[in-house]
Amino acid sequence: MPQRTAAVTDVVLGILSYTRWKNEPGPIDFCVTAPTEYADSLLHADLDVLGQPIVPQRIEWDAFDIALRCQVIYIGVMEEPDFLSLSQRIAGYPILTITEQDDRCSVGSMFCLLVNNIEVRFLVNLDSIARSGIRVHPHVLKLGNRLVEQE
Repeated sequence: MPQRTAAVTDVVLGILSYTRWKNEPGPIDFCVTAPTEYADSLLHADLDVLGQPIVPQRIEWDAFDIALRCQVIYIGVMEEPDFLSLSQRIAGYPILTITEQDDRCSVGSMFCLLVNNIEVRFLVNLDSIARSGIRVHPHVLKLGNRLVEQE
């Protein structure tokens, strides 16, 4: 399990390092919501991406100000109605979403982690990324799409 958590951390930091917001945040407000399996080191380590510190916090998915407090939302296991509610509430905000448990990579998810032993891959939802106003380097998008095509 520690190896999987470390591998997830590496993938998430890699995604963040190739992501740009229209108004670059100072520190990256990194929110974790719902029960997660692999987010411990993202919450409890002193991390940064290209010199920008990551400020992690655990937040309830239904917090009224979640869209104002987070540039990134890492989503654990959620019931579908709750996930849809969260997705609707953050729609239109420049928030990068990464999910642990969405193997279909449905609407609202941008990056969906696929964890197998110590290998971590991800799916990419290009539509969700395009609607967010966030820019993600094309190489990251191709990497995710390539993994989808190989399955």
